[in-house]
Amino acid sequence: PVYFRILSLLNLRPPHLMEFSRLSIEGMPVSKRKIKPLIEQGLVSGFDDVRLPTLRGLKRRGIVPEAIKQFVFQQGFSKVESIVDFSLVESVNRKYLDPRVKRYYFVPDPVRLVVENAPKRTVKLPLHPNASMGDRTIHTASTFFVPRQDVQKMKAGDVFRLKGLYNVKITETGDPVRASYVGDEIIPESAKIQWTTEETIPLKIIVPGLLFKGEMFNPESLHEMQGYSEKAVADIPPGEIVQFERVGFARLEKHNNDYIAIFTHK
Repeated sequence: PVYFRILSLLNLRPPHLMEFSRLSIEGMPVSKRKIKPLIEQGLVSGFDDVRLPTLRGLKRRGIVPEAIKQFVFQQGFSKVESIVDFSLVESVNRKYLDPRVKRYYFVPDPVRLVVENAPKRTVKLPLHPNASMGDRTIHTASTFFVPRQDVQKMKAGDVFRLKGLYNVKITETGDPVRASYVGDEIIPESAKIQWTTEETIPLKIIVPGLLFKGEMFNPESLHEMQGYSEKAVADIPPGEIVQFERVGFARLEKHNNDYIAIFTHK
C-alpha cells in the first residue's frame, strides 16, 4: 500500500504486480544464498558445477535451452510452494536430444574379449536411426572390449551378439573372456552388447547426483565411470552432446589431452 500511495502522489502509472512462489528442485539448491557457501567451502567447483541447476551448470550437463524453456512453461505460475524432481527436466530434454544427437559405443569397466576364428570385418555402423545423419567405419579383428558387468552374468556356452556385428559363444570366462564366432544371423533372445576394438579412446564419464539428501549435503553426489569409447569419439568437437548406446546421453569435454564426458541422463 505504501508503494502504491507514493506512485499516486507522484502521478506515476501503477504497475500490475503478480506474486508467485519459488520453484524448487529436489536435492538441488536454486538460491544463490545457498549456492555461494557451497562454492566458498569447496564443496562444488563453481557456478558451472554439473550438480547445480544454474544455467552454466545445466549447459555443462547437456540440458539444452529449448528444454529449459519448455520445462518452465509446463510448470506455469503458482502461489503454492512446489518441489519438483529433476527427472521432469530430463524427460523434456530427452525429447529434444533423441532425434538429433549421434550415437556411439562406450564400454564401462571394460574386459578384453578374444574371439576365435573371428572374421576380419570393415563395418559401417549408423550414427542414428535417421540415415541422413551418416555412419562411422570400424575395422575389426579378433580382440574386443566389452562391459564387464554384462559378461559376468554369463557362463561358458552362452551366446550373445556384438551389437551391429555378429554372434559369439563364450568358451571360457575370466579376463580375458574367450569366445568363438558363431554366425551373423540375429538371434532374437540373445543379449546385444556394445563393444570397441583395440583402437579405443580412454574416457571418463562424470555422473552427477543430488547435492542434498533432505537438509544434509551429500558427499557422494559425484561419481566417475571409467571405460573405453570407440575411436570415432576423438573427432567430435568438445561441447557436443552424444548418446552412448545402452549407457545414456553425455556432453563431451577435453581437458588437456584427456577426454571427459558429463553424463546428462539416460
